[in-house]
Amino acid sequence: MNRDAGRPSYPLPISTGLVHAEQVCFSGDGAGCHAAALRLADAVAYYLGAVAVSQYWQGQYAGTSEADPTLNRSLRSLRRVLPGQWLGWTARSLAAAPNGPVEGFAEWYTREQDGAVAAAYADLLRKMADQLGYAGDYGPRERVSPRYLLELIDQYRIRRNKVLGNAPAESDAQVGELLLSGLKA
Repeated sequence: MNRDAGRPSYPLPISTGLVHAEQVCFSGDGAGCHAAALRLADAVAYYLGAVAVSQYWQGQYAGTSEADPTLNRSLRSLRRVLPGQWLGWTARSLAAAPNGPVEGFAEWYTREQDGAVAAAYADLLRKMADQLGYAGDYGPRERVSPRYLLELIDQYRIRRNKVLGNAPAESDAQVGELLLSGLKA
């Protein structure tokens, strides 16, 4: 756990990823910052997904949550699991078992807020529209939940790979820094 003054405590995988991303971003390595911020987004998505799915299964075994046949089917077909699948599992698990042992998890994940999360979302959406021609499902919002930010990051990764491939973009450093600011919140 990271117990720096003024910084919230995060689980170890998140804390480690955050420290690494901050070091790379502050070093001035734009492409490295971008890659580290995307790895941090993955760590957050995987961690939240694991906790949410665990909460869902605990509810299933205890009989306190409704079964979700779509989620069950998806969890049985674990071939090439992508970040978007983790986000889908998180959303469906929390919808099926919102009052699990991690108090407030479902409410936190879906609560719309302003501040750093909303700013990161708005900045990323603008960059996607301007630089990647994005006109997808995620539109402008004044308040944004952590769920929507993580889902937009997933859409960014998909769109960027289609448009630019693995080529570094001039905006990588800016995108890395804005992702980092949103993920820290």
